[in-house]
Amino acid sequence: MWAGEQVTLINVYAPSDVGERQDLFQCLRPQLVTSRTIMMGGDFNSILESDGRSGTRAGERWMDDAAKLLAEMVDEALLTDYIGSMGPDARNFTWNHLDGSLRSRIDFVFTSKSVRIKQFSMVTMHFSDHRAIRSLAGPGTWKLNSSLLRREDVQEELRRTYKLLAEHIRKNPNIRGIPTQGDAKKEVKCALYMDDVTLFCTDGKLIQSRLQACKDFGKASGAKINVDKSQAKLFGRWDLCNKPLPFPIQAGLVKILGVWFGGPGAVAKSCNECLAKVMQKLGVWSLRNLSIEGKALMLRNDALPVLQYVIQAWPM
Repeated sequence: MWAGEQVTLINVYAPSDVGERQDLFQCLRPQLVTSRTIMMGGDFNSILESDGRSGTRAGERWMDDAAKLLAEMVDEALLTDYIGSMGPDARNFTWNHLDGSLRSRIDFVFTSKSVRIKQFSMVTMHFSDHRAIRSLAGPGTWKLNSSLLRREDVQEELRRTYKLLAEHIRKNPNIRGIPTQGDAKKEVKCALYMDDVTLFCTDGKLIQSRLQACKDFGKASGAKINVDKSQAKLFGRWDLCNKPLPFPIQAGLVKILGVWFGGPGAVAKSCNECLAKVMQKLGVWSLRNLSIEGKALMLRNDALPVLQYVIQAWPM
């Protein structure tokens, strides 16, 4: 446990042989597919930077196949090397030849983005040609434990709580929304998904009534509008000089529940991101020895729902 969360700690000592290193990194790869916070460090015996080696081998090819695989794994798992790149200062070299003719950076500490390295230092060890990495880590910005959202009791509580807000907005005759086309002639005033709320309005004078409804809801529930993460998207001509909005107006495309809206390019951008997610999910096949039936199940249960979600907003 770290900062109240379960953590995956991985200590690495990679062999010098390229093929053996690749085998080790392939074994580590599935361990990085997790929702836990990851802290992975050790001697990777790999150069990941063009200036990660100095001395007699400075002109040689610096990134071998094992290093490329490691860099790909770190990128896939969204890990960060918080010690940072070399730069002009050589203090980040972690290994030194005994005669000082060669130095390189082959030791790393990779962590999830939720971890913040507050300070670090290199410590010379008399019994090793490697320098120890001593760091002080602390929790970063708070984030919701997303595993809680999979609990049925939490989902039911969220539905019940935010349903009250939706009902208040939808039944308030002073709040006007966007009329739909067709025989039904319904009026869309808001859309909710978990704790995300999208409000629709056709009159600038009525925006304040919507915001007031959210404030009243906050007094009763303890929930508040996150102004830093809220945006407004305007279509057509609007005059908000007298009553400016408390959050920024989005000039370009706006992302609502994972789908882009707001102008030309929204469909392409939504579809490209959707396909990228599908390809990432399909890429897991290389980590598992799946049968044809297993691949079909993964495609049906894990990949197709992502496509169907976007198609609901942007029919192809």
